Amino acid sequence: MVIILLGIIMYFIGLICKYLHDDYKQYPNIHAGYKIGSAMKDKETWEEANSYIYKACIISLIFSISFIGLTNLLDLKIPKVIYYIVEVLILVGPIVLTEIHLRKFNKSRSANN
Repeated sequence: MVIILLGIIMYFIGLICKYLHDDYKQYPNIHAGYKIGSAMKDKETWEEANSYIYKACIISLIFSISFIGLTNLLDLKIPKVIYYIVEVLILVGPIVLTEIHLRKFNKSRSANN
């Protein structure tokens, strides 16, 4: 149950980042959005990061529902360590995916210039 709750929380965080993030002009007084240094380089990167984190959070939600659904459907007895690993993946996964995407995004932008 905790895993699904974490997935739902990540989904709402993604919604906030995509639709309620502050305008880049307010930097450094930004209160909502994906506020990691690589995302705050410029306005274009800021917008890309905030729209991409939403997609990664949806993946996190789908993963959490699928994991719990499969373990209940197949009546699997999984050790608590596996549950803890899945919880960390749900929480950290979207950040890692977004950082990888931002690196590729910035490389492709610099190659085009």
